[in-house]
Parts: sequence; C-alpha cells; structure tokens
Amino acid sequence: MSVPGFTRRFRRDLTRPDGPLTLVAADRFGVVGYASGGPSRRAVADEAEISVLYVLASSQGRGVGRELLTRTARALRDQGATSLVISVLRENFHARGFYEHLGGEAEPARREPGPGGTLLWEVAYRWADIRDVTG
Repeated sequence: MSVPGFTRRFRRDLTRPDGPLTLVAADRFGVVGYASGGPSRRAVADEAEISVLYVLASSQGRGVGRELLTRTARALRDQGATSLVISVLRENFHARGFYEHLGGEAEPARREPGPGGTLLWEVAYRWADIRDVTG
C-alpha cells in the first residue's frame, strides 16, 4: 500500500458515477474520518457493505465512528439494502470491539487477498437487519 496508489484509487472512486457512497466527518480543523460503502462484495441480495470506516486516532472515542457507520448505513438502506456487513483485520481488536458493541455479529475469520498478494485474516461483522444500525 502506498499513499500515491491509495490517492489514485480514492480519487477514481470519488469521481466515478457508479463509485461507492462516501461520507466524510470533519471538525473545525478538517477531515477526521470517512466511510465508503456499496453493494456487498459477497453479492448477497440486498446486503450492503461498508468497505472503509476510518477515524483519526485523535477523534476516536467521540462518537465519530458511530455517526459515520449510522449515516452510511442509512444511505445504503435508502438505496435498498436490508442487511449490512463490514470486515476488519482479525487482529484489530479495537475495531472488533467497536462493531460488537454496536451489535454486529462476527462471522468466522477468513483469508482475503491483501497488498502485494499477501493473504490476510479478516472477520466480517454482519447486521442481518440494517435497521439495527440505522436506529
């Protein structure tokens, strides 16, 4: 993973008409987090996936992540999704605890391709009813 490569992909996704939904959180100093999502990679009918949920460490614990997750889920629900999934690295216990606290049900860990062809262990968290996230 590299900053230039990520920047190119991010710019491409933001400018594609069929690109993922992206929401940004900001405070008076600038952007503090963002979330992106769309149809599930698993191609499950009516299932949406949040592919990225990132909040700066300095803004964590202030409700930014919860708000991004909730608002992204609402937008995906408005596009027809009835369930939601988000994946996280198996060793990211902080994020896993966050998703569990919000009611996500962990699925068994699975290996997924990562940068440079490496295989990474991921855990998917699923909300069978997206309304459990949207309030």
